[in-house]
Amino acid sequence: MIERKIKFTVIGIKYENEAIDICRAVVRIKGENNERVDIVYNSVNLVINKEYEALVISEVKAKVFRVKEIKEVDNIGTFVKEALANDKKITKEDYEDIVKSFEQQSLEELVNKEALISLSGFDEEKAEYISKKVKAYIEMLRVKEYLRANNIKASLAEKIYESLGEKAIEAINRNPYVLLDFEVNLKSADKLAKSLGFNYNSEIRVKYGILEYLKYNADYNGHVFIDKEELMKNLSEYMSKLGGYLGKLNIEKELITKALDNLENEKEINTYYNADNIECIYISQLYDCETGIAEIISRKIINKTVVSREILSKIDDFIKTYSQSNAEPTKDQVKAIKNAVTENISVLSGFPGTGKTSTLTAIVGCIKHIYEEAKIEVVAFTGRAVSRINEILPQGMEAKTIHRLLGIGKSGQISERVLDIDFLIMDESTLISMPLMYAVLSRLKADTKILFVGDQNQITSGIGQVFSDISNSSEIKGEHLTKILRQDGNSVILKNIKKMAEYTGFTDKSGLKCKNGEFEFVEIDRNSEIKNKIEEEVSKLIKEGYTLNDVQILSPIKSGKGGTYTLNKTIQEKFNPNPKRAIYNLVAGDRVMQNINDYNRSIFNGETGIIIRNEVDGNTRRVTVKFNSNKIVEYMDGNISELEPCYAMTIHKSQGSQFPIVIIPVLKEHKSILNSNILYTGCSRAEKRVILIGNKETFDTAIKNPQSTKNSNLNEMIEVRIKENLDKIA
Repeated sequence: MIERKIKFTVIGIKYENEAIDICRAVVRIKGENNERVDIVYNSVNLVINKEYEALVISEVKAKVFRVKEIKEVDNIGTFVKEALANDKKITKEDYEDIVKSFEQQSLEELVNKEALISLSGFDEEKAEYISKKVKAYIEMLRVKEYLRANNIKASLAEKIYESLGEKAIEAINRNPYVLLDFEVNLKSADKLAKSLGFNYNSEIRVKYGILEYLKYNADYNGHVFIDKEELMKNLSEYMSKLGGYLGKLNIEKELITKALDNLENEKEINTYYNADNIECIYISQLYDCETGIAEIISRKIINKTVVSREILSKIDDFIKTYSQSNAEPTKDQVKAIKNAVTENISVLSGFPGTGKTSTLTAIVGCIKHIYEEAKIEVVAFTGRAVSRINEILPQGMEAKTIHRLLGIGKSGQISERVLDIDFLIMDESTLISMPLMYAVLSRLKADTKILFVGDQNQITSGIGQVFSDISNSSEIKGEHLTKILRQDGNSVILKNIKKMAEYTGFTDKSGLKCKNGEFEFVEIDRNSEIKNKIEEEVSKLIKEGYTLNDVQILSPIKSGKGGTYTLNKTIQEKFNPNPKRAIYNLVAGDRVMQNINDYNRSIFNGETGIIIRNEVDGNTRRVTVKFNSNKIVEYMDGNISELEPCYAMTIHKSQGSQFPIVIIPVLKEHKSILNSNILYTGCSRAEKRVILIGNKETFDTAIKNPQSTKNSNLNEMIEVRIKENLDKIA
């Protein structure tokens, strides 16, 4: 077909896949009977209800066009609205005056202060203010066009311009790898660098490559540091695989060594030789977190509180009284209560059903019995866990999310204030990453007592494995609960979960047991059967009287036949059909999850809810969600992408939550990612029923394979700091 230009308005985004750089949107073409078609394109930055022009280069199939060279259509009203958006100094009347006065003028004329005075009648001060705002906006648009021309996510332009200023393009041309600080991947930065004449082994590329390698291993593997030998060995392959220079290009070790030295001099990285004589390379922020946590914990261990006989007697009195109206605590629970009240730092861990929650209740009661005026805070990582804890706390007490405790504001910045707390109980400690843990501990008073509560067998989330490290420290008192105490102690789910923690599968002696209606394994021959089989199992459950909201599909991965992307689409189309899906991925009735922290509205990554309204008002689309916390939140065009369907979610995302029924695909294609911690975490999310679907051999292989240990020196650093601090005292 002959290439042609079109103008169009975006109606909806079908998908944006940055990994393969392919996107698809539904648009209405201007001047062709307002025909609605799909376009396929390579930049992921179109905004719903905005007008664009583009070059059509092919027709993929009927009413599906491949386009390139997408540009925003100049429109004085839209331009002014965006340039002066959310500016309290500009009134609605000001906006209308500008649009009316400059309707026949070029956009650049808006920068002219004199023109603003003569055409719109503004005084000099306001004219200068508007001129500067418009000029900054035009510069930002130039950055946007620069990014788009280089196939880089143009929606990053505002953040880049805000950071690099009016000479942003010059700064990028001098060092294209500065874009890595703004979520641009190495491949895109490399392609730009190559076009600007940078060599694959330029020092600046190697330096940023090292930082990217460290960040990648922190973000995806949870490593706090990387062994220098490993970095030297793997860096070239990593940069060849993820970069934009073609071929396997070897970077000389001398260049890597020089780059490491320069990065350390620039305080971007730190090195540390551990007890095994490994040269550990840290991103400086993570080094500060690990050493900071070690210092705080070591001081708490050294500055042990002397506990009087009177306090010990009061603890015994409380336990006697508590036992009269509650189940008598086990010996391990009694030890945990005493540790939490008397030790500056202690740990409580255990399997589901072993009494962690009832022990936590008793600990709070004991503290209140002894120290009536004590300031106690109970926190958890997820909102759902907070709701669960609030059900068992005494009247007048309220658990908080860690984000709320830290006073994280609209900008995402943590309040610098010291937390006035006497006792801090941190539930779900397994989920707390090293940076977040440091953010909490560094804001506590020196005499705050801390109790970490969690389950070592769950997946350790984020960077580091703080709870696991602390639990295994010989310097910190802890109790691990193993005896199942819950009233449903004969539950097959609880018994199987305990066996899974001991790496026991179905084929082992005294292996896992199946029981219809409680713990089931539905075997399938081929991975391709998973969609139909899950659809079939959900249909059966609904016929049994369960609702769709009772069922949660948990997958170890996002992509593939048994991944969350495919399974969400399957459930959406089968159980919530809606003609609007031709335009929108999400419609009324869909179960959704927030996928980023939104500090403006106090909605955090992982919170789930139901879409109760999906409306289009003129040029604006609104989606209203009722979250499980009963909070109702409205989303508009720009932030609807913060939501994703969650009929299926990853097992990682499910941590901290409980669901009546859990369905878990266990496919051969999952072999490389499955381990005992993932399966344990997934199955332990279920309150009433677990349904595993897939291959039993894959399950039994995975259950023998514990999660890889993350690189961490925390326990060693705690011991080193204790010795150093004791030497100072001596």
